[in-house]
Amino acid sequence: MVEEAEISKETEEIAEAHKHGRFNRLVAITVAVLALVMVLGRVKEDNLGRRALATLMQEVDQWNYYQDKSLKQHMFELQIQHWQLVLATSGSGLAAAGRQQIAAALQGWQTQARKESDQKAEAMKTAQADEAAHEALEEQEHGFSFAQALMTLAVTLFAVS
Repeated sequence: MVEEAEISKETEEIAEAHKHGRFNRLVAITVAVLALVMVLGRVKEDNLGRRALATLMQEVDQWNYYQDKSLKQHMFELQIQHWQLVLATSGSGLAAAGRQQIAAALQGWQTQARKESDQKAEAMKTAQADEAAHEALEEQEHGFSFAQALMTLAVTLFAVS
């Protein structure tokens, strides 16, 4: 005949196994949810990385455009200085028509130098805005990377328990 102590012991073992089964199911569900969140976070992180790279390329293009405008402005300013020196040193020896042609060319170069300067300033603003956008995207991407690391740690801890 089965003794009362044996029945009690078996009942306790079944109850304990049932508790562990519930805990194990809870751990499995939690790990599955964390894994889903990790996958979604990874997709978002990848998208942020691509957007950050595209913004960086725009930023570099704008700084190159800025350099181009700076060089052109400098070229026009050198041209202006050269012909102003020509007029100052040998202006009286030039025919009136020649002086007028040089004066007209100087006016055109000065207009062009101002235009390059304005475009350079606009390029700088755009490049700085692109730089700020790139940095913001990089910061968000780093945040997602850190969250990924924390979730990986959580999954590892659940696996150990």
